[in-house]
Amino acid sequence: MDDVELVFSSANIGDEIPSSGTMGSYIDEILNGNTSTCNHLQTTGGSSEEKSGYKYNDDSSDCEEQKTLKKGGNNREAVRKYRQKKKANAALLENEVLKLSALNEQLLKRLERQSVLEAEIARLKCLLVDIRGRIEGEIASFPYQKNHYQP
Repeated sequence: MDDVELVFSSANIGDEIPSSGTMGSYIDEILNGNTSTCNHLQTTGGSSEEKSGYKYNDDSSDCEEQKTLKKGGNNREAVRKYRQKKKANAALLENEVLKLSALNEQLLKRLERQSVLEAEIARLKCLLVDIRGRIEGEIASFPYQKNHYQP
């Protein structure tokens, strides 16, 4: 390896330098992975493999673990929002079902009343025809006397 460059994923890594202690212990802590930042080792120059952009990560498990934890947290949040949205939609649909059931009940009662009224109308029409027939029969049975008096 000709040149070794450390690439830190956190831009504010200099903010974590302790005021007490030695710089050597701080560097050891960073290299040993005791911090919460992801440390990547990137090689430049040297052989053709290194020039092709080959990179390797000496602390990949910690970095991947942090990414997984972050991704898991984001995933949990997304799942929570999805479930919340699904519950709200289910509640909305349940309310709509209740409203439609009540409306259906009202329409069935109205239909029942209408059929009762139609039956009553048919009965009254039959009664009217019967009464007309009786009246006409009674009128026909009386003899008419014509007035021969003409003014």
